[in-house]
Amino acid sequence: MIRLLVIVFVWSLGGPAAADQTVAQRHYKTGMAAYALEDYDGAIREFETGFREEPQAAFLYNIAQAHRMAKRPARALHFYQRYLELSPSDRGDRAEVEKLIAELQQVVATQERAAAAAPITTLSPRPVDLWAVGLGAAGTVVLGTGAGLAGYSASLDGRANSILEDLDQRRAAWDRANALWPVGYTALAVGGVLLVASVVKYLSYRAHREAPHAGGSL
Repeated sequence: MIRLLVIVFVWSLGGPAAADQTVAQRHYKTGMAAYALEDYDGAIREFETGFREEPQAAFLYNIAQAHRMAKRPARALHFYQRYLELSPSDRGDRAEVEKLIAELQQVVATQERAAAAAPITTLSPRPVDLWAVGLGAAGTVVLGTGAGLAGYSASLDGRANSILEDLDQRRAAWDRANALWPVGYTALAVGGVLLVASVVKYLSYRAHREAPHAGGSL
């Protein structure tokens, strides 16, 4: 019955400006076609345009109907109320529209209470694998130390080759270079191993975190 009232109401459009009424009727027909196809937003646009051409309360009823069918109770409630405000007080559908308003007020109130009671979710910090972080930090330090020692050993070797007169100084520089380069390259190797271990540990930790549980609760 409610849907039929939409059609009956709007066919009663009238007013002194025949041109405006003709345009309003055209928007009414287009809006009703969209409404029948369940394109409620399209119907609302046509009814709103028709109301601007011919501000009849029936258009507001149609808009309310479309919002109600589109599951927007707050907007539907608003336009039903506007419809009653602009309609004659003796209109025969007033009791039925007031019943719709009461139902929608309950729906809107329930939605507002649910929204107010909804918990506020916060993003928890992403879990970190401390072992992977520790291995990565240690690997970086050892790798840097190894690179420094290897570079210093190479510079000593170059200095030794440049010393031509004092053989004792040349031999001392070589000895220091030969003593440092194994330590440096060993540190480079150890640092690289630690970094690789850090990556492997992180990937293993991540795979374990993301693996589905076979049963039970998290």
